[in-house]
Amino acid sequence: MNSKNKHNRREKALSTTQLAIIVVVIAIVVIAAVAGIMMTTHKPTPTPVSTTSTHTPVTITVWDTYDVPENQGFNKSLVAFESAYPWIHVDVTYGVSISTSNFERVSQAQIIE
Repeated sequence: MNSKNKHNRREKALSTTQLAIIVVVIAIVVIAAVAGIMMTTHKPTPTPVSTTSTHTPVTITVWDTYDVPENQGFNKSLVAFESAYPWIHVDVTYGVSISTSNFERVSQAQIIE
């Protein structure tokens, strides 16, 4: 085999590799574009919460085991939750230690109707 044929084969293999890379890149770009379009045009419609119908007021109790910085985020979420669901009041017991003897027992309690 002469050196010219070897050189042509290398160029052809390199061209095939380059073509494969280009095809893969184009496929990734097309898939990303389609996914982006699908995410922006097909947003699920949120289920509206009826504020005109009557709801039975309810109170739930939450034992808070967070530190002070975590409580700031928790309290913001709590305000947003109670604004969205005004018939649900959350009674928070702050500073509950996980090692509290009642924690495990109460967490396994059954709901009494």
